[in-house]
Amino acid sequence: MIILGDKIGKEFKTFDRRIKVAIMNRANKRIAQEFVKQLKRELLSQGLMDTGELYDSIDYKHIGRGVYTINMKRYGIALDSMRPHWVSLKPGRRITQWAERNFGFMPPSKGASVYVHPHPWIDNAFIRAVNNIDPILHMEIDRVLVR
Repeated sequence: MIILGDKIGKEFKTFDRRIKVAIMNRANKRIAQEFVKQLKRELLSQGLMDTGELYDSIDYKHIGRGVYTINMKRYGIALDSMRPHWVSLKPGRRITQWAERNFGFMPPSKGASVYVHPHPWIDNAFIRAVNNIDPILHMEIDRVLVR
């Protein structure tokens, strides 16, 4: 009788492990998708869409067994956390092109510069995404158990 109980216990452990893996693999992907969605939403809501290049660069990538990363252009992180400072408007720079689009024609005068400051947008998006993790997990648990 003890042998049968041990066998059943091992089967339940295996079944339990399979359920956890099934839930977490799918849930991790859904959570990564949620983070991407919230980051893009925050860019739009704060009006930080300049050329759309940063918006298009935000995506998730599967790097391993149930492990995903969020990728974006480097200047998206700089936009979020840089120190306030002056930037010279020299030809060929992205910020010079931005200044020309937003402020009109700018003569190439010596010493033309603009004062830039951070636009914190990543934390707000992450807070909203973290708040949505619980419903995503519940939905994935229900999905696996209903099958």
